[in-house]
Amino acid sequence: METTTASPAKTPIIIIGAGPVGLYAAFQVGMRGYLPVIVDSLSQVGGQCAALYPDQTIYDAPGFPAITATALVDQLSEQLDQLNPTILLNRRATSIWGSIEGGFNVETDTGETITGAAVIFAGGAGALRPRRVEAAGVEALSSGDMSFDGQSQNVAGRRVAVIGDGANAIDAALDAADRASAVSLIHSAPLRAAPRLVDDLRAAATAKRLSVIEGEIDHVTAPNGRLSQITVRSNGATLAYDIDLLLVQAGLELMQSTVTGLGPVTDPSSGETSTKGVFVTGDATEGEGRPPVIAVGFSEAVRAAEAAVRRIAPEGTRTLPHSASSPTLRARLRVA
Repeated sequence: METTTASPAKTPIIIIGAGPVGLYAAFQVGMRGYLPVIVDSLSQVGGQCAALYPDQTIYDAPGFPAITATALVDQLSEQLDQLNPTILLNRRATSIWGSIEGGFNVETDTGETITGAAVIFAGGAGALRPRRVEAAGVEALSSGDMSFDGQSQNVAGRRVAVIGDGANAIDAALDAADRASAVSLIHSAPLRAAPRLVDDLRAAATAKRLSVIEGEIDHVTAPNGRLSQITVRSNGATLAYDIDLLLVQAGLELMQSTVTGLGPVTDPSSGETSTKGVFVTGDATEGEGRPPVIAVGFSEAVRAAEAAVRRIAPEGTRTLPHSASSPTLRARLRVA
């Protein structure tokens, strides 16, 4: 990644977290002429909105009397796309180090280091990851026999078990049913999806395109690391199934981890931490009396972006002009 500071447009400001506040912080960074670089642990943008409650309606987002979480994320993404951001997914930030004078480094769990002139942390309560399967023997599985991305695996001709009770699990099972030799959807909780999708699943089960099993995986058999069989506890019985591919779509869990080098906030007005040039915004902000509404996070994103640019270029413009009348901003947004 290019890190020269010769031109603001080529100077990265790193945003950790691709939830709504992170997306809006990136937009504000781009509006100020800097390159927004977003790092997120999930495989898609949107944070908890997209991952945990995509179909729920939000009633307090500015400008929208009612909007689903997915639609809000889509609108924020479309707004940000005008500024050509760099978005790095499937990477969990593990540490921040550096200085405003020499630049900052954000290290990730993939072993890479991302460099930038400032850092805005918008990671909420922490990084999310796909929920793991707790079953004896699962640690012996090879990476090719268990996946947390049900839509991208090569399932052709394989005996597939999909684990989960939500829409993603049902979608993965229905998709696999067209290509796999056998498919079982295993769920331990009641199915949680739109009625139409549940009806499609039941129709596929009636047509014997797949089977639906209410139960929980108890044991995995994997000689030499290759999956061959699973046992499932169901209605007091233990059943065995010949399986060679496990697709885990069991939702997400919060990782109990911290980002090393992320200090406490020392300037509540901008979210700047004890390290000058590193900011905290959104739900990661701790403060008594802070209203838990998305508009507050958006406001914090604006102030963090403005303060970050001020740190990088102390002699530069303090605030943005109005986007409705500024030729510079309209050019950045490619507005005629």
